[in-house]
Amino acid sequence: DTDKLNKNACKLVKQPPKKMFETKEIRWLTEEEIQRFKEQASSTYKNGKPKYIYGLAISLVIYTGLRCGELSALKWSDIDFENKTINVAKNIITAFDYDGVNRIKARTQIQDSTKTSKGRKIPLIKSAENILNSIKSQYKEINPNGFIINNSDKMVMIQVLSRSYLDIANACGIANPLGIHTLRHTFASLLIKKGVDIKIVSEILGHKDVSFTYNVYVHILEEQKIQAMNLLDDI
Repeated sequence: DTDKLNKNACKLVKQPPKKMFETKEIRWLTEEEIQRFKEQASSTYKNGKPKYIYGLAISLVIYTGLRCGELSALKWSDIDFENKTINVAKNIITAFDYDGVNRIKARTQIQDSTKTSKGRKIPLIKSAENILNSIKSQYKEINPNGFIINNSDKMVMIQVLSRSYLDIANACGIANPLGIHTLRHTFASLLIKKGVDIKIVSEILGHKDVSFTYNVYVHILEEQKIQAMNLLDDI
């Protein structure tokens, strides 16, 4: 019977690991930890060379909310200093090749769109602009088509940035720093605590659905509600 399969395709199906369904711990830095992280990330040796090659670029996440892959894919040509905007339209990911069953090769590649959207523009605030100018000062000449992370056309794997983040966090004594995504959460928490509408926060982060943003930061929002209600005690 030609309508029957020669092999049972379900034999190649594997049960997803339990960790895929576990709720991930969310962490953001306090204002004191932010200062410590920034100082460590921008620290230099006696000869003036930076202790962390990607330190300044990593600290940029605190003021932009970029994903690690978006930061790695960001080029100087994406920065509009005149109009104070950052164009986020690409994302570096690690893709895996399989032989049908097992993973055999990892490939780092650039996606033309970000994780959840076709791209977005982020306002370039003064703090972020200062960091970018500090990165510029490390090079004799800026390559307009180069990545800001290294001023060249060579990609930097997100795993490298993640390791650098942990090196910086551990060096300045930040307990339980988790992963580099902590800086993205820090950015979002700062906006929410400053009273920025959750929909605007969601758009800046590049989330498809504002309900996802709400669910991630519901604890901060609940704290904000309590603080707002406590204002009535003064009446």
